[in-house]
Amino acid sequence: MLIFSHQTFHERVVLMKHYLYAIALIICMFCLASCAISNASTGSDSDEGFIQRSYEIEDHTTLDLSSFAGKVEIFAWNKKAVSIEITKRSSVKDENSRQKLFKNIKFNELVDSGKIIFSIVFQGSKKDEHECNADIRIFLPREEAILNVELHRGSLSVFDDFEGVLTAKLGNVDTKINNFFGVLNITGDSGNINVSNGRIDDNTSIEQKAGNIKIKADLIEGGVYSFSTAIGNVNLSFPHGRSIEIRSVGNLNSNEFSSLGAPAVVNVICSIGKINLEKFLKK
Repeated sequence: MLIFSHQTFHERVVLMKHYLYAIALIICMFCLASCAISNASTGSDSDEGFIQRSYEIEDHTTLDLSSFAGKVEIFAWNKKAVSIEITKRSSVKDENSRQKLFKNIKFNELVDSGKIIFSIVFQGSKKDEHECNADIRIFLPREEAILNVELHRGSLSVFDDFEGVLTAKLGNVDTKINNFFGVLNITGDSGNINVSNGRIDDNTSIEQKAGNIKIKADLIEGGVYSFSTAIGNVNLSFPHGRSIEIRSVGNLNSNEFSSLGAPAVVNVICSIGKINLEKFLKK
């Protein structure tokens, strides 16, 4: 509390200036502390059912995403930004029990040198983990991107044109890719993989312990490709006129391609199931 009764007007002014300077210094220190927290990696304790994050980018996108369970859906848009939407879901009907599950779903985010690292984990018991999941919708710029996905349980879908490199480490996950141009590197425990359009580039590799692999896309002549499943069928469709050398281990049921010219080398391993290579007319 300020006492002015025995001070001259000038002394009062000087004292008031010092008082205001002190307040301004405290406010600045508080703001700096707040900024430091906002730029740090965050772990959410929110029990809200929906979370959204956006990141402005300048160059090509690199996104590392990992999650314990749920649907991962990838879309392309004409913005220089990445948007991630998370919806927490549970089959439990009791509201209190559902909110307890939601509180155990945590996310962490970090932006480092233009690379976005985003992870979602469940911090409860294994039993409770199977009663909830986090569905994720990702919007990426419609240009070349590097996307690394780790998903333990659920589904992975690419709905729009995707160009770049997609690396996925999957558990029990079904994968559906509508239109892809680039390199695919997928390993999984179980689940079907379906690529229905686009072009897969040199060094593409898909390896499943159990599940069908179905590819209908163009490829690069002279490229090297690997497809493997221990239990399931491998159905590969490439454009008419392509030259392909097939190197297979397993039951090669059909092969419509010749290896003349500069063929692409397609390595296929199918322990239990059939291998089929078919032609389609490219539009």
